[in-house]
Amino acid sequence: MGAKTNMVGLARGFGKRIAQLNDEERDVINEHDLAVYLLGDFETCIEHKFPVLRRGIHVPIVVLGGPSTETLRRIIDPPVDGYVGNVGRFMHRTKESEELEMLDQVVTEITRVLDKKREAIAKDPPSVSPARLMDIISSQVDEIHEVLSPTPITVQMTGLRVKLPYDRFAPLLKEIIIEEGITIGEVADILPSRMRDYILIRIKPFSETNIMV
Repeated sequence: MGAKTNMVGLARGFGKRIAQLNDEERDVINEHDLAVYLLGDFETCIEHKFPVLRRGIHVPIVVLGGPSTETLRRIIDPPVDGYVGNVGRFMHRTKESEELEMLDQVVTEITRVLDKKREAIAKDPPSVSPARLMDIISSQVDEIHEVLSPTPITVQMTGLRVKLPYDRFAPLLKEIIIEEGITIGEVADILPSRMRDYILIRIKPFSETNIMV
């Protein structure tokens, strides 16, 4: 399945004094599998401001910036999960061959970080496959087919985002039977997403449920 991306703007006006994230934005980022920070060209700005921008983020982080990869590794402490240097600010579409090669480097680094996360998840896998859970919800909740979004259900590594109102549909989702009387509520936490009024499903690992369906 292809990746579903969302963007959060860090800038609040001019320069390093105002760039920030609020609590809601941090919560939204933590609902994703990975955070990619696209920073600017100036080493001192990155070194000064990035500790504030990363605060409270618990998912793997990949940093892109104008300085070289080696410089990013040196100035960012504690380390993050991935780095791609020489990717700073530019005011046009990436269409030249060297720019496309740069994007390939970004894809390679993100893939490496996600593969490492998959390896960690495989040691204690989710109690049910997110893709299987998506199929079950799609077949049992008719209202999901009325959602106009291109991705009414977004699949993640250890869960789903369901684009239905939480208050109305969370109790229904908890009671859906997956197999042999086992419900979604037994193997997953059904939470309100910070993204609109959506539902966030966090599948529990096998070690927590002793269930694999």
